[in-house]
Parts: sequence; structure tokens; C-alpha cells
Amino acid sequence: MRWPRCCLSRAQDCAKGKETLEESALHATVLQLYNQINMRIPRHIAPPEHEDVARLLAIFDDNGDGVMDEGEFVDFSVFLFYQVLKSNTN
Repeated sequence: MRWPRCCLSRAQDCAKGKETLEESALHATVLQLYNQINMRIPRHIAPPEHEDVARLLAIFDDNGDGVMDEGEFVDFSVFLFYQVLKSNTN
């Protein structure tokens, strides 16, 4: 499964029909993504804690509404992907 499609699919599952992801739904999405990643690589990468996801939400929430829309989520997921790549190569 390609990364963007996987990310958006997990986000839609966690959004439960809403157009945006609140903090708890974003964290649930991140946990699901890390679960998918960890099933495909030889070593375990620990997912970010809830507090870390809250900080990332504040960083990637471009319009300051406290939730993540699809465009913000795409930017966030690209960042997350590079963090995973970086931690998998160390």
C-alpha cells in the first residue's frame, strides 16, 4: 500500500465521517499508521506519545482551528513518513 493512500485511509477511518481530525482521532490515526509500518519492517519503531501528537497538531494546524483538515494532514503525514525513514536508518 502506498504511503499517502494508507495515511488518508487511516485518517478517514478515525475521523468517523467528519471532515477533520481532532487531537484524539489524529493520535489514533498515528498509532494505526505505526502499527502498519511496524508490521512491514524488521525492527519496532515506537509511535509518538499523545503529547507529541498534540504538539505536531499545533505545528501543522495552518488555520489555527485546533483540528487537522485533509491538506494539513497530507503535510503532516509527509513529515511523519520522513521521521519514520530517519529512525529506521539509525
